[in-house]
Amino acid sequence: MIPSPFNFVPNAANVMTMHLLDRLNNHIVDAKGNHVEYATVPRKISYMDDYGLLSGEDRKSLIAGDRFYFNSQHFEGRCLLFIDDVKITGTHQNKLVDLMRKQQLENKTFFLYFARYTGDRPNIESELNFAAVKSIKDLNRIVVEPNHHMTARTIKYILSADPDELYNDFLRFRSYRYLETLYFNCLNEGYYKIQKYQANIDIIRNVANAMKEKRHASPR
Repeated sequence: MIPSPFNFVPNAANVMTMHLLDRLNNHIVDAKGNHVEYATVPRKISYMDDYGLLSGEDRKSLIAGDRFYFNSQHFEGRCLLFIDDVKITGTHQNKLVDLMRKQQLENKTFFLYFARYTGDRPNIESELNFAAVKSIKDLNRIVVEPNHHMTARTIKYILSADPDELYNDFLRFRSYRYLETLYFNCLNEGYYKIQKYQANIDIIRNVANAMKEKRHASPR
């Protein structure tokens, strides 16, 4: 079972994949079958644009610059289940199919989606992604949900916020552990190389360090 390819921070498709994998294996093992294995297709993303805003042709052009690693020896002869949250244009699926064809893999393959869009407005994906988030304030009620998962889209939204609003409306309400995770994810995704993100990354680091120092200075 393979989620939509990602770089370092798991995407929404990976969260869905783990949920499905746990429950599917529970049923399979109860039925005395062999469990489904988890695998990934590592991906080096070549762009920082909001993919959900793009047309079908723009998506195809951008993803052409990405690097995917497909372990053909590991996957050879296996039934492959690719999991994604929504199919808008099919660009990711087409990329994976092309990659398998180039490596001469003829596996039995299924692409499974939570939803499929059949209209002609690919940028509707962005509307869906941000339907419940109109400002950085809106993230406060989302990130405290017990089952919240930090994704690359969330991080980029945080890094795109107005610096003053970022601190006053969001960061000052977060725990040190959250801020530390957020900061390290910014580094591991390579966002520190993007000029428009650098100021907010510095703010996140400074707030996290200040909170850490305050914790250490507190009497025990």
